[in-house]
Amino acid sequence: MINLDTFSKIGSQNKICQDYCIAEIEPFPYLILSDGCSSSLNTDVGARIICHLAKQYLFYNRNYLNKITQESLGNWVIHNAQLVAKQLDLNEDCLDATLIVCYPYSTRGKNFFKVIIYGDGYIIFKSPNNTYNTISVNYKPNKSYYLSYKLNYGRNETYYQMKITKKIIYDVPFESKPPASVEIAYDSPFEMEIDLDKKEDYRCIFLCTGGIESFLNGDTKVTKVELNNIIDEFFAFKTTDGEFLKRGIPIVLKSLESSGITHYDDLTIGAILLG
Repeated sequence: MINLDTFSKIGSQNKICQDYCIAEIEPFPYLILSDGCSSSLNTDVGARIICHLAKQYLFYNRNYLNKITQESLGNWVIHNAQLVAKQLDLNEDCLDATLIVCYPYSTRGKNFFKVIIYGDGYIIFKSPNNTYNTISVNYKPNKSYYLSYKLNYGRNETYYQMKITKKIIYDVPFESKPPASVEIAYDSPFEMEIDLDKKEDYRCIFLCTGGIESFLNGDTKVTKVELNNIIDEFFAFKTTDGEFLKRGIPIVLKSLESSGITHYDDLTIGAILLG
């Protein structure tokens, strides 16, 4: 049995929520998230366009999910998004948005979820004994590479000249060893397979936009709150029936706010509960 749920909330420094997500169980369980760039116009619309086109691509290929590649998915989504934006008379940079896609497939008698992240994003695994593994995809400095840059040679070249690095950080909260990190090409999407036959290792998988690392404590002076310091409280749900994210996360955020802790960036979480 698989249960899906999603949650989104605008960041304290934003006037419009530029995150978007969709999730469905039928005809197969999937999660799709997007985080629009706050410095580009109309990315709240662009994020929605990108998410629904990603959904359409999955549906078109529902009988061949094991053959989808990060390149084919990304290219199809962004070039069709360009056409939609033109039809709506929107600026092309409205498509400056990340994309996280998670879908199931089977191969060689084994079952997997595949996660592909274009831009930045986070994957959090919660084990049956309530420990966590986190994987973060981020850029230094904090400027994601968007699929939309592929549409414009000038913007793509400008980004290249910035010499921005992209890192994958594998962290196990509550352990003393430092996180492991791997640097990959800035324009290369990150992907991973999650073996569904190892459900004893994790009972819930969370996919998150960058807002999950944007918590600040402003009681005295504004200081960054590390995810590891709030992760146990954040995902400690009393029950995981029904819309457990929509029910539980607002309670956690209210508790954090009472302590002076708020997230300045839009926050979106998609959850996959296994069994």
